[in-house]
Amino acid sequence: MTLRKPWPLRLSLTVLMIVSTMITFGLVVTGLLVVRQPQLAQEAEDALTRSASASAERVEDYLRTVEKRLAVAGAALTGPMDDDAGVLAAVVADDLSAFYMLDRNGFIITARTSGADPSYGFALVGTDQSYNALVREALATGAIRWSDKFLSAFTGQVGVGVAVPSGDRLVVGELPLASVLATVKSMAGGVEIDTMVIDRRGEVIADTASEGVPRTQINWHRLPLNATVQGAESGPRVVDFNGRDFYVATRHSAELGWTFVARAPAGIDHPEFRALLETVGWGLGSAILMALLLAPLWARHMAKPVQDITRRVAQLAAGTMPDAWPSSSIAEYKALADGMDHTGRALQARERELSELNEQLEARVSERTAALSEANQRLSSAAERLRQTQASLVQSEKLAALGGLVAGIAHELNTPIGNGLMAATTLCEVSEDFSTRSQSGLTRSDLRRFVDDVEGAVGIITRNLNRAADLVTSFKQVAVDQTSAQRREFTFDEVLDEILLTLQPSLRRTEVEVQLEIASGLRMDSFPGPLGQILANLVMNATIHGFDDGHRAGTIRITARRVHGLELEVKVADDGVGIQPDAIGRIFDPFFTTRQGQGGTGLGLHIAHNAVINVLGGKIEVQSQPGEGTTFTLRLPMIAPERRNPDA
Repeated sequence: MTLRKPWPLRLSLTVLMIVSTMITFGLVVTGLLVVRQPQLAQEAEDALTRSASASAERVEDYLRTVEKRLAVAGAALTGPMDDDAGVLAAVVADDLSAFYMLDRNGFIITARTSGADPSYGFALVGTDQSYNALVREALATGAIRWSDKFLSAFTGQVGVGVAVPSGDRLVVGELPLASVLATVKSMAGGVEIDTMVIDRRGEVIADTASEGVPRTQINWHRLPLNATVQGAESGPRVVDFNGRDFYVATRHSAELGWTFVARAPAGIDHPEFRALLETVGWGLGSAILMALLLAPLWARHMAKPVQDITRRVAQLAAGTMPDAWPSSSIAEYKALADGMDHTGRALQARERELSELNEQLEARVSERTAALSEANQRLSSAAERLRQTQASLVQSEKLAALGGLVAGIAHELNTPIGNGLMAATTLCEVSEDFSTRSQSGLTRSDLRRFVDDVEGAVGIITRNLNRAADLVTSFKQVAVDQTSAQRREFTFDEVLDEILLTLQPSLRRTEVEVQLEIASGLRMDSFPGPLGQILANLVMNATIHGFDDGHRAGTIRITARRVHGLELEVKVADDGVGIQPDAIGRIFDPFFTTRQGQGGTGLGLHIAHNAVINVLGGKIEVQSQPGEGTTFTLRLPMIAPERRNPDA
């Protein structure tokens, strides 16, 4: 039997697609592009232009009322903060998240935040805000200025700010983004129109399409939408955003520097366009009906050779070589059958080779598995012994530090207690002498001498016992903090004074001077024990390593200040010999020391590093040059996080 010339599969499918596409294309193009598309564009132009303008006008009106309210408050606030508490509460009661007044130099003279403890405003008084771009611009121009979106350092909320000059002062109010969003939503142009407010940096201030906080991670200056929002006014156009088409219209507010963008879905997402698609569906149904009528005949013709090949492939997979492969009028099917016949014969040959190789591999795998299992067991045992040794050494280092602290305190207590004992002994002798003289009669000079001796001895005893009591109290607090690592509220200078007091016996034996530059009122809710241990380790490390035999005299400078809201920056700097470049990258490693064999364990800075990271939740950095000293910089949260590693 002679077969007809086989058709290529691509040609067969192409003919079918051309017939179906010609029918569908005529219906869809006529309905969408020719008839309705221009009407939809014109309607979107009118609606979006009105929505952008109305939103801009409404927001400008609302923000003008905020400016007037701040101006009135600035004129009313003339007395102390306590006297103006009612005015402050009234200013922030409605929609402001924070309000503060600054002098001409940018320092806060009164402040109030919404929903917070009123006493928090006292903590803001006197802080310098001259670094704030909004404050600098308003002070320089003497005019009302609105800011771009920013994160408030006082409330922790994202919002916008306005600065209103009031005589020689400046009134600043912070407005949460929710207030701007509510105002924009009140002027929404329709259920399918969304409005965005974009600041000068391209950050979204409000977006009616979002629920609550806008998507702050998007900067619109980097997106194709930027081509639309550039410049002043623009009519609607179709832009692509996140894979979807939108009709977009904008209005720029020269007064605020913001841009109002109104958008509505375009293309298939437009509601009227979807309705049009339902109408077009009837046309598509015609094509589908024709396909359903022709599909069975076409599928039978296409499926029969595939089914024959599939059955023989199943036999080949089961290990049986088929007698003959089917032929077909389609060239690709015929080539597939010939290829499968060749593949089956090759598989049989490869199967024999793989069976032999598999037997060899199984023997090798068994040998390697036994060797790896034994090696893994030895490595696990060695790693466990190493962990136990390291933990023991770290604990020994902590106990050794506490023992040195006890010895130093004992030495420090010896002087005041000895002085007090000497004065008490003298007082006893004076008392016995006075008792003897009183039996034979006393003169006025004897009585005066006795009183002077008693007063002098009592003064010496009182001063030395007070000194001893102060030392015991400091040692008790430091010991409790370092052994229990309890969390509590404290001031930074309180912990530093206690640590330096305990280190005095060691520091007195050197020519090193400790200088302090500590800002007042640095209150922390943290772990004073680990903090004290860190400071003690850094000071003693500088004393031991920074001032060696050839450089014994010098200065250790400790500074502390508040930065970035609730973050504390502490620097421990010395003018000693510095650290060599090849060692600076390893100083925090356990057991690394430059005084090997001279009493150094290499754990002091390792313990300090772990305490800063794992207990206090901060960071520690080091800068050093040989011969120019070393500076350790700590950045610690003033409110410590929960302990992640209680045994650290």
